Amino acid sequence: MFAVRCAKCHGEKGEGFTGPAIIGPNANLGKYANAQGLINFMGLSMPLDAPGSLSSDQYQQLLCFVLVKNNLVAPASAFNASQLDSVNLK
Repeated sequence: MFAVRCAKCHGEKGEGFTGPAIIGPNANLGKYANAQGLINFMGLSMPLDAPGSLSSDQYQQLLCFVLVKNNLVAPASAFNASQLDSVNLK
């Protein structure tokens, strides 16, 4: 999903390209405060060429991918959408 929907702007590994880095040491996710803020932004603004065009499940899958790659949640952890506000991005 990331390779198809995000990599063309954010880079193959999320390191940044024409869009900002969203994975790795240069990722600045803290401006969204928590995972709820990030997924709200994603749903309204991403992908840049078709904002809001993905399903809720697709946005959640992409969010989980970004959170795991940034070591903000464990890969095997149970993830519940109602807990997004408790995942701190700062």
